[in-house]
Amino acid sequence: MLLAYWIFSKDQATKDSAPGAIIIHFFGGIHEIYFPYILMNPIVIIAPILGNICAIAFYALMGCG
Repeated sequence: MLLAYWIFSKDQATKDSAPGAIIIHFFGGIHEIYFPYILMNPIVIIAPILGNICAIAFYALMGCG
């Protein structure tokens, strides 16, 4: 999500702030950092929902704990 906003965003302020959010998300593990980016465009809410569905299905199929 954050990489897509960084690369494809038309808004310069969003494009400039995304790399900092990526660093916080990756090294700090603070996943809530991407919520404002999702809420900027409500249709984007579908992406993390589908990502979580795929992750849960994968874990269930592979027998992960």
